Amino acid sequence: MESSTQNRNEKCSKFHCSGPILTFNNIRYVVDTRRSVCSQGKEKQILCGVSGVMRPGMNAILGPTGSGKTSLLDLLANRKDPKGIKSGQILLNGQLMDSNFNLQSAYVVQDNILMGTLTVKENLEFSANLRLSKKLYTFEEKQQKVNKVIDELGLQDCTNTKVGTEFIRGISGGERKRCSIGMELITSPSLLFLDEPTTGLDANTASSIMQLLHMLALQGRTIIFSIHQPRYSIYKLLDYITLMSKGNIVYQGPGAETINYFQDLGYECEPYNNPSDFFLDVINEAVPTSHEIPNPEVMIITHTDLDSSREKNFLALHFHQSKYYDNIEKELKSLSVPDISNSSSKIKSSYATPFWYQLYIMCGRTVKNLCRNPQTSVAQVLLMIIFGILNGLVYYQIPHTMPEALQNRIGAFFFLAINQVFGNLSAVELFIQEKTLFLHEKASGYYRTSAYFLSKILADVIPNRIIPILSFAAISYFMMGLKQDVASFFLFCLTLSLTSLSAVSLAFLVSASVNTFAVANALIAIPYVFMMVFGGFLVNLNRMLQWLSWLQWISIFRYGLNALVINELKGQIFYMNSTKVPGEMYMIEQGIDFSTWGFWQNQVALLCMTAIFLFLAFIQLVRINKWK
Repeated sequence: MESSTQNRNEKCSKFHCSGPILTFNNIRYVVDTRRSVCSQGKEKQILCGVSGVMRPGMNAILGPTGSGKTSLLDLLANRKDPKGIKSGQILLNGQLMDSNFNLQSAYVVQDNILMGTLTVKENLEFSANLRLSKKLYTFEEKQQKVNKVIDELGLQDCTNTKVGTEFIRGISGGERKRCSIGMELITSPSLLFLDEPTTGLDANTASSIMQLLHMLALQGRTIIFSIHQPRYSIYKLLDYITLMSKGNIVYQGPGAETINYFQDLGYECEPYNNPSDFFLDVINEAVPTSHEIPNPEVMIITHTDLDSSREKNFLALHFHQSKYYDNIEKELKSLSVPDISNSSSKIKSSYATPFWYQLYIMCGRTVKNLCRNPQTSVAQVLLMIIFGILNGLVYYQIPHTMPEALQNRIGAFFFLAINQVFGNLSAVELFIQEKTLFLHEKASGYYRTSAYFLSKILADVIPNRIIPILSFAAISYFMMGLKQDVASFFLFCLTLSLTSLSAVSLAFLVSASVNTFAVANALIAIPYVFMMVFGGFLVNLNRMLQWLSWLQWISIFRYGLNALVINELKGQIFYMNSTKVPGEMYMIEQGIDFSTWGFWQNQVALLCMTAIFLFLAFIQLVRINKWK
């Protein structure tokens, strides 16, 4: 043990001199529990005024479930809601964090969030294109950066292999983890955070991942990660250990001195016991101590400022009276900044690339994802073709004789409107499907929300909405034998497109507002049904109760149906026996304004509804809390 400690100290002194030092002083963090049914109070304290120093090297945060280790990690990485920070400050090399923090740090999430339809290299290139400035790096230099990361992480064998989805077989779990780490190493961060990097991996893969992190630490990085019960081969790699219990730090110091620290407290680690298991047993009071535990009231005489929860924690009290905490306090005092009014948490986002370049890269990735996972687009086109043929067969060559002429045309138009609204329910998955990926990339400063939003809209609308509608319109229009006029056909297509886009935009709004498909499907059905009822086909709007009449003005069906009716019936002549009946007669009876402005105001209304729904969907994406 002594020889390994000496070797590690020699490595630390040789390689760790260039890494940043992250300090945190008296961090008190709470979460709002008023929404919890089982909660009795309004706030729950997660971190109880903790202080410490994260130095260059391997910094592990250990503790049982619910000890606050992940919360501490996320706070240090600027991944927690700053509203919950009640006191304290976090400093990087003695300075408050600024807008460049995301550019010099990186965060690897636990769940390996990657675009599964892209290859390993394409994912790394995506990170390089968005996170490396165009002004500082040429295209060739970015490619060199990507190739260097691939070599460092040992990903040569799977460079051109897709990461994998539920439909596509991809790379292994260890390779996914390495790729996730590589996505962050593209920016050459000096500060690297990882949340449970060994979770879900077998023992050998976990060990290789930690060996990789150890190698990165020796290159001059400060690596901070939470981990749960690492094996002994991993424990030997830890330069510094932070042990937590119930929101308090019970030890922070060199990893090699942890066992001796607890031995001084009377806790003996058995010869063949894994030290990390031993530490958790001590924290959970599963290991007896050979020393008599002193009275907490005596221990807090010199520490009257300690949190009340710490008064009941012997290990936390003892740590605050140890030489390790004294050294931490001295270092914190030398690095403290006068104004600590939560300035460390108020960090504005900074991006390495401009908006238009982000939009270009995002559109490229979205199109690739769409081409390699074309089920939705193909299904949408087939669905519209089938419905177009079905609609054409049901209303095949509608005659000009009454009453079939009007009855069948109005029925066909209502069926067309229903197809355009309910046939685009797949749009509710647009943002739900990638919400976790979006939140991670948004928090890591990959791109602006506006660039992501526009890329998704553009890539979805053209292949999934416009093309299927045009095929549907062409089949239905000529099979039904509607007005044989070129202008009328294109206005027919325009009306169906705007009807579809307004319905799709509402689906986008719901998709951006919820997190599950089941909830989204339930929510989108409610406005669709109400709009259908008040569209003018099922209920005569002129006979409607006054207090319900306002609903017609927010009905997609009403505007779409009116526009289709005006386009078809205006100027048409129908026959009832030998009597000529102009199409305008029906529109006058229904109170439909069939003037030129009357037709275009329906189009404008649909366009406005589309714009409003899209704007609200964008606002919902902006409002999504990036904080965990």
